[in-house]
Order: sequence, then structure tokens, then C-alpha cells
Amino acid sequence: MKNILTDAIRANKRVGRGSCSSIDECYTDDELAKALVEAGVDTVKGAIRWALDGEALFREQGLNQRWGDDTDPQLASYKAWVNQDDDYEARAESLAAAREEEAAHGRGE
Repeated sequence: MKNILTDAIRANKRVGRGSCSSIDECYTDDELAKALVEAGVDTVKGAIRWALDGEALFREQGLNQRWGDDTDPQLASYKAWVNQDDDYEARAESLAAAREEEAAHGRGE
């Protein structure tokens, strides 16, 4: 059974398939769906926000182990990731509307 929340996360360019994010690399779809339920996430927008926030925390925690120079690559990578222009809300709402329309027409499986 498809899950629109996990589909939305997997489609996101920052944390989805091919992004090399912790979400992409460490969660199966079933584990991701379970984590969303445990976190009380029930909207596409909320799922993407949960994933983005989780990835940001994961990357920030990694900074605690860096070698400390303000020009080191890990800090530069973190700053670049945080400063990405990502219009996730508009895409999330668009994806949710498309999925709801598919489901209404019996093609949402």
C-alpha cells in the first residue's frame, strides 16, 4: 500500500531518493511510515517538515565532531544545505492535492 507521506518525503530533493540524506540512506519506507506515526505526523506538509528538521538536526550534530576550523568542509556543507532555497511547501501541497485526486478516482494504490 502506498503512503502519501512517505512518497512526499521520498520525492523531496533535499531528503528524498538520491539525496544521500540520513532519511534516504537509513530508513526503509516501512520504518519511515512508522516514525511518522510515532511523531504524530499526519499531513504531507508536516511529513516534509519532519524530515527536513530531522536531517538538519542530524547534520548539526555532526558538526560537534568536526575539526573546528571555520573553513572546514563539513561546516561549509552544513551551511550550504541549510541555506538551500527549497519551496517544499508549494510542492507538498501540490503533491497532496494530486494524490487526493488520484484516490478519489480509485487510482491511488
